[in-house]
Amino acid sequence: NCTEGYRRGCRLMEHKLKKIDKTTSPSTDTAHTQGGLSLPLQVVAVWALTNLCQTKARRFVPMLRRDGGVELLNKLKEAPDCPENIKRLATLTIMKAYDPNIGSE
Repeated sequence: NCTEGYRRGCRLMEHKLKKIDKTTSPSTDTAHTQGGLSLPLQVVAVWALTNLCQTKARRFVPMLRRDGGVELLNKLKEAPDCPENIKRLATLTIMKAYDPNIGSE
């Protein structure tokens, strides 16, 4: 269901950010497996959050705000190894989170 998809996306994003905080060796950190989480999983996690917040904003944006998702997306965007497509999706989601027409829970 949608709520489980949202939570799964948040967990994947948290996992990615924990890996970014740790020092990784160049031999284990590649373009396809950044910080221990494969690039396709990163894209799917951020895409899922973006999609939920764009299509069902009144339900999921307050959850994103409350659960610290905006802060996680900002950290992800600032990561030096974050691909541009993920940064764009994160930016769209952050912009939606600051939309004044969407109330809080």
